[in-house]
Amino acid sequence: EFIAFSDDGNFIILENSAGEWIEVAIKKDPSVPVTQVQPLVVENLSAREIQFRIRAGLSPQDLATQTGTDIDRIMIFAPPVLQERAYVAEKASGTIIRKASGTGPLIDVVLARLSPLSVDVEMLIWDASRREDGRWNITLAYPSKDGDRKATWLYDARNSALVPSDEEAR
Repeated sequence: EFIAFSDDGNFIILENSAGEWIEVAIKKDPSVPVTQVQPLVVENLSAREIQFRIRAGLSPQDLATQTGTDIDRIMIFAPPVLQERAYVAEKASGTIIRKASGTGPLIDVVLARLSPLSVDVEMLIWDASRREDGRWNITLAYPSKDGDRKATWLYDARNSALVPSDEEAR
């Protein structure tokens, strides 16, 4: 089954019935017989597996490094999953939490706690990674005078429930 053209236009990417991906060179020189165009077997990561691993928190670059898969191939399937992760992180940061001084969205509580520490809000990095149980780990990375810090929450999107997973998140 045809999947895509390579970014450089020199190959087409096909998937066979076993789910293996094959790159086939596109014949451009009419003097080269078709029998000399050899298919190259690419590592057997299906589109579903690529998206599963990125959804679980790997960056496309890390996935390419770990599996030896070409980054261009990974990037065919990564953008919608990266957008999903960003959306879930944004949704989680807006989750209303209850605290002794009242209720409010998580982002407001985070900003109120980090403001006295002179943390640049432009440096906050929110991310999400899906767990096998369907819930999400929400992470907030930010610089501090003591070095980079990270807080993690467990987020259930179905119930809009958010629970701190570490001391930094508390």
